[in-house]
Amino acid sequence: MFLLTGLTLTILVLLIILVLVISTYLIYRFLTRNKYLMKSLNNATMRLEKTNENNLESKVAKLKALSSKNEKHLEFYNKVNDTYVKLSVLDKEDIENDLVMAQQHIANHDLKTAAGILKKINENIGILEKNIKDLNDGVDAYFVKETECREKICNSKERLRNIKDKYEEEANELEICRAKIDNFIAEIEEFYLKIEDDIDSGEYDKVNAAVDQNEIKVDVLEHYVDTLPKIVVMGTVLLPKRFEALKERFTKLKSLGYPLHNIPFSEERDRLEKEFVQIKKELTNLNFENKEYEYDLIVRCIDSFNEKLDEEEKARQVYEEYSDKIYHTAEDLDNKYLKMKREMKNVKAIYIISDEYQEFFESIEGDINKMHFARREFDNLVFGAFKQPYSLLSDKMTVLAQSSELVEKKVNEYSNYLISLRDDSQVAYELYVTYSIALNEVKSKIWHTKHNVLMEKYQERFEQATELLFKLRDIIHKQPIDVVKGNEVLIQIKLVVDKLLSEAEDDAANHHIAENAIVFTNQYRSVFSTASSALEESEKYFAVGEFEQAIETATDVLKQYSPKVYEKYVEQRQ
Repeated sequence: MFLLTGLTLTILVLLIILVLVISTYLIYRFLTRNKYLMKSLNNATMRLEKTNENNLESKVAKLKALSSKNEKHLEFYNKVNDTYVKLSVLDKEDIENDLVMAQQHIANHDLKTAAGILKKINENIGILEKNIKDLNDGVDAYFVKETECREKICNSKERLRNIKDKYEEEANELEICRAKIDNFIAEIEEFYLKIEDDIDSGEYDKVNAAVDQNEIKVDVLEHYVDTLPKIVVMGTVLLPKRFEALKERFTKLKSLGYPLHNIPFSEERDRLEKEFVQIKKELTNLNFENKEYEYDLIVRCIDSFNEKLDEEEKARQVYEEYSDKIYHTAEDLDNKYLKMKREMKNVKAIYIISDEYQEFFESIEGDINKMHFARREFDNLVFGAFKQPYSLLSDKMTVLAQSSELVEKKVNEYSNYLISLRDDSQVAYELYVTYSIALNEVKSKIWHTKHNVLMEKYQERFEQATELLFKLRDIIHKQPIDVVKGNEVLIQIKLVVDKLLSEAEDDAANHHIAENAIVFTNQYRSVFSTASSALEESEKYFAVGEFEQAIETATDVLKQYSPKVYEKYVEQRQ
């Protein structure tokens, strides 16, 4: 009984524990399920509220305002508005009602029904979110053109701002045209204000076209700011400064005694002054097309005058340095020519003048006349009533110098010709004497040998040489001397007599050597039979005038029978 009671008690306890565990589990599950559903309810509520965070309401309101200003946007607005009302009012109200129902079921612990409603709510919210996003994207896409227009205008404004900054940096250079440029900038800025109305009215194509047109103005403004500073400075500062420097230089040179009436500066000065006034006026009105070409013409004009003034300064330097020298040179040449002309009669009495040089001398007179004419023109400028420009004086002086140089060249050439006549005559006479003496000496040597063959060998050649020398003598002793003919004869003499003197001297010397060699070696004739026959052969050579063969034969004997004497003989001959 006791045991049964204990077992029953144990089972009872276990049953109680099991009931407690199951009860606890059911309570925990209920509480967890309830908490999960409440969290899902809250999340769904938050998702629904977030559908209001896309500014769709303000965009629809903006679209409404746009359609009220421009009817072409009305159709799109109505479509968007209908969809928006459906989504934001009708669909949202259905979801909100479901949320209330789900909350009530949770409160009534009808968790299963609440879970089913929450599932439906989440599905509907997902659909609502997608539809709102699609509607929002559609409205945003509709306003893309507006965004593009505003970005385009913003970029244009930024570009204008950068140009204005650069414009302010160039303010000093652009002072004369600031008023026009400022007005131009004001027009561009006013455009930006006015274009806002068209944007608000949704006239996007019109705005784009207008902005493009305005960009052309901005391009023009940028061209002004990039180009005008250099052009303005050049036209209103640099060129006028160069022009003023030219005027000062012109005035200074006149004060230094430069006659500048050959340079037409006055008319150009007045024209340039008017042109600078006109340039400033045009630049003030932003008219600067082709200014580079105008400036180039002005620069060329100024440079041209400076070059002319450079020429005058250089001409004065040349004139003052060389005028006296050139003038006196011309006078000296004139006197030299006159003296030469006066002495010509005496010269012709002494020397025959060639036809070529006679014509050459006569041509000098024509050059002298040209030199006289150049000197008269130079004198007229130098000593005239009015002081002449140095460039003109220098030019005339150059003409005189050139004509003087030609006369001097010809006078010197003719003088050298006369000197050559005298020198050639003197040389011819000296050579006549020299050749005559030399010829007589060598003739004496040949005749002194009394060697018939040798004398006969040179008899005719001596006569020919003597005849040429007499011919040269007759030419140089007869006045007027024919120097040309004398030189021709002298050339013949050199060809004939030089060779004659050389050969005759050699033969006379060899005759003497051969004779002495035969006489000296004759001492061996009676002693050696071979020496006797060799000497006989040497004597035969000597007899016919072949002296070198005679010497060789005789010295062979000497070499054979008296070597030491032979060596001494060789040394003497060397």
